[in-house]
Amino acid sequence: MKIIQSVTIDPVQKKAIYDLWNKEYPAKLKHEEVKHLDNYLSHLADLEYHLLTGPSMEVVGWALRFTRNNQPWFAVVIDSNLHGQGHGRRMLEEMKKTTDELNGWVIDHNEDLKENGEYYRSPLGFYLKNEFIILPETRLELEEMSAVAVRWVNKK
Repeated sequence: MKIIQSVTIDPVQKKAIYDLWNKEYPAKLKHEEVKHLDNYLSHLADLEYHLLTGPSMEVVGWALRFTRNNQPWFAVVIDSNLHGQGHGRRMLEEMKKTTDELNGWVIDHNEDLKENGEYYRSPLGFYLKNEFIILPETRLELEEMSAVAVRWVNKK
Protein backbone atom coordinates (compact mmCIF):
# COMPACT_ATOMS: atom_id res chain seq x y z
CA MET A 1 0.00 0.00 0.00
CA LYS A 2 1.27 3.43 -0.94
CA ILE A 3 0.41 6.84 0.53
CA ILE A 4 0.13 9.72 -1.93
CA GLN A 5 0.13 13.27 -0.58
CA SER A 6 -1.55 16.05 -2.56
CA VAL A 7 -3.35 19.37 -2.17
CA THR A 8 -5.85 18.40 -4.87
CA ILE A 9 -7.79 15.30 -5.85
CA ASP A 10 -9.08 14.27 -9.25
CA PRO A 11 -12.71 13.23 -9.91
CA VAL A 12 -11.89 9.49 -9.63
CA GLN A 13 -10.19 10.00 -6.28
CA LYS A 14 -13.06 12.20 -5.08
CA LYS A 15 -15.60 9.51 -6.00
CA ALA A 16 -13.52 6.91 -4.11
CA ILE A 17 -13.40 9.20 -1.05
CA TYR A 18 -17.16 9.73 -1.30
CA ASP A 19 -17.73 5.96 -1.47
CA LEU A 20 -15.41 5.30 1.50
CA TRP A 21 -17.07 8.04 3.56
CA ASN A 22 -20.54 6.61 2.95
CA LYS A 23 -19.42 3.02 3.52
CA GLU A 24 -17.36 3.53 6.69
CA TYR A 25 -18.93 6.43 8.61
CA PRO A 26 -22.29 6.21 10.38
CA ALA A 27 -25.25 6.44 7.99
CA LYS A 28 -26.31 9.72 9.66
CA LEU A 29 -23.18 11.33 8.16
CA LYS A 30 -23.84 10.11 4.62
CA HIS A 31 -23.35 12.46 1.68
CA GLU A 32 -26.28 11.91 -0.69
CA GLU A 33 -24.26 13.06 -3.71
CA VAL A 34 -20.62 13.81 -4.51
CA LYS A 35 -21.50 17.51 -4.66
CA HIS A 36 -22.33 17.35 -0.93
CA LEU A 37 -18.79 16.12 -0.25
CA ASP A 38 -17.56 19.00 -2.45
CA ASN A 39 -19.58 21.40 -0.30
CA TYR A 40 -18.05 19.98 2.91
CA LEU A 41 -14.52 20.25 1.50
CA SER A 42 -15.08 23.77 0.13
CA HIS A 43 -15.55 25.11 3.67
CA LEU A 44 -12.14 23.84 4.82
CA ALA A 45 -8.86 25.77 4.46
CA ASP A 46 -5.35 24.56 3.58
CA LEU A 47 -6.44 21.09 2.47
CA GLU A 48 -3.80 18.37 2.39
CA TYR A 49 -4.86 14.89 1.26
CA HIS A 50 -3.10 11.65 2.09
CA LEU A 51 -4.49 8.87 -0.10
CA LEU A 52 -3.85 5.23 0.75
CA THR A 53 -3.77 3.36 -2.53
CA GLY A 54 -3.86 -0.32 -3.35
CA PRO A 55 -1.96 -2.25 -6.04
CA SER A 56 -4.06 -0.78 -8.88
CA MET A 57 -3.74 2.74 -7.41
CA GLU A 58 -7.34 2.57 -6.17
CA VAL A 59 -8.05 4.72 -3.10
CA VAL A 60 -8.70 2.46 -0.10
CA GLY A 61 -8.16 5.09 2.59
CA TRP A 62 -7.69 8.78 2.98
CA ALA A 63 -6.60 11.28 5.55
CA LEU A 64 -7.30 14.96 5.34
CA ARG A 65 -5.47 17.72 7.14
CA PHE A 66 -6.94 21.22 7.15
CA THR A 67 -7.02 24.45 9.12
CA ARG A 68 -9.99 25.40 11.31
CA ASN A 69 -9.87 28.38 13.70
CA ASN A 70 -6.13 28.74 13.03
CA GLN A 71 -5.49 25.17 14.25
CA PRO A 72 -4.52 22.05 12.28
CA TRP A 73 -7.39 19.52 12.13
CA PHE A 74 -7.66 16.11 10.52
CA ALA A 75 -9.99 13.33 9.45
CA VAL A 76 -9.15 9.72 8.52
CA VAL A 77 -11.22 7.03 6.79
CA ILE A 78 -9.87 3.59 5.85
CA ASP A 79 -11.71 0.67 4.33
CA SER A 80 -12.76 -1.49 7.31
CA ASN A 81 -11.33 -4.57 5.58
CA LEU A 82 -7.89 -3.01 6.12
CA HIS A 83 -8.27 -2.06 9.80
CA GLY A 84 -5.63 -3.39 12.18
CA GLN A 85 -2.89 -3.57 9.55
CA GLY A 86 -1.02 -0.37 10.45
CA HIS A 87 -2.30 1.78 7.58
CA GLY A 88 -4.06 4.30 9.82
CA ARG A 89 -0.94 4.70 11.94
CA ARG A 90 1.13 5.26 8.78
CA MET A 91 -1.27 7.93 7.59
CA LEU A 92 -1.18 9.71 10.95
CA GLU A 93 2.63 9.56 10.95
CA GLU A 94 2.69 11.19 7.49
CA MET A 95 0.51 14.07 8.73
CA LYS A 96 2.56 14.44 11.92
CA LYS A 97 5.74 15.02 9.87
CA THR A 98 4.59 18.48 8.78
CA THR A 99 2.81 19.85 11.84
CA ASP A 100 3.26 20.15 15.59
CA GLU A 101 -0.40 19.59 16.43
CA LEU A 102 -3.47 17.74 15.13
CA ASN A 103 -7.05 18.12 16.33
CA GLY A 104 -10.05 16.02 15.45
CA TRP A 105 -13.55 14.92 16.37
CA VAL A 106 -13.93 11.26 17.27
CA ILE A 107 -17.20 9.44 17.75
CA ASP A 108 -16.72 7.91 21.19
CA HIS A 109 -19.53 5.34 21.28
CA ASN A 110 -20.60 2.27 19.29
CA GLU A 111 -24.30 3.07 18.92
CA ASP A 112 -24.52 4.41 15.35
CA LEU A 113 -25.31 2.20 12.37
CA LYS A 114 -23.45 2.30 9.08
CA GLU A 115 -25.21 2.10 5.71
CA ASN A 116 -24.77 -1.69 5.64
CA GLY A 117 -26.56 -2.08 9.00
CA GLU A 118 -23.39 -2.87 10.99
CA TYR A 119 -22.51 -0.80 14.03
CA TYR A 120 -19.84 1.86 13.60
CA ARG A 121 -16.92 1.04 15.89
CA SER A 122 -15.47 4.05 17.66
CA PRO A 123 -11.81 4.60 16.73
CA LEU A 124 -11.08 6.36 20.03
CA GLY A 125 -8.78 3.56 21.27
CA PHE A 126 -6.81 3.76 18.02
CA TYR A 127 -6.15 7.47 18.54
CA LEU A 128 -5.15 6.96 22.17
CA LYS A 129 -2.61 4.33 21.02
CA ASN A 130 -1.25 6.92 18.58
CA GLU A 131 -0.41 9.57 21.19
CA PHE A 132 -3.64 11.58 21.06
CA ILE A 133 -5.29 12.80 24.22
CA ILE A 134 -9.02 13.23 24.83
CA LEU A 135 -10.30 16.74 25.52
CA PRO A 136 -13.40 15.67 27.51
CA GLU A 137 -14.61 19.24 28.01
CA THR A 138 -14.80 19.72 24.22
CA ARG A 139 -17.72 17.81 22.74
CA LEU A 140 -19.72 18.04 19.56
CA GLU A 141 -23.37 17.19 20.12
CA LEU A 142 -25.34 17.39 16.89
CA GLU A 143 -28.34 15.46 15.63
CA GLU A 144 -26.12 13.55 13.21
CA MET A 145 -23.06 13.13 15.41
CA SER A 146 -21.91 12.93 19.03
CA ALA A 147 -18.12 13.18 19.36
CA VAL A 148 -15.29 14.22 21.63
CA ALA A 149 -12.27 16.28 20.61
CA VAL A 150 -8.83 14.66 20.52
CA ARG A 151 -5.45 16.31 20.15
CA TRP A 152 -1.92 15.27 19.38
CA VAL A 153 0.96 17.62 20.17
CA ASN A 154 4.53 17.07 19.08
CA LYS A 155 6.70 16.58 22.19
CA LYS A 156 10.01 17.55 20.54
